[in-house]
Amino acid sequence: MNRAKGLIARFKTLRMRHRQLDEEVKRETAKPAPDTLLLQRLKRLRLRAKEDMEAMAGVVRLLEPELVKRAA
Repeated sequence: MNRAKGLIARFKTLRMRHRQLDEEVKRETAKPAPDTLLLQRLKRLRLRAKEDMEAMAGVVRLLEPELVKRAA
């Protein structure tokens, strides 16, 4: 069961990281002269977090279905 808790914790961490990166992208985009290299990096990291969440979603859905629904 510890492994299940670890997966759920990792999923929650990824979801939080995705949200943080999304906010950073929005802030940078709102600037009059956004840093395009920073935006590229932030978007790449955000996509990686999303892909990792999607890869874990099937297993996490079996353990805690409501968690995956909220992440969508």
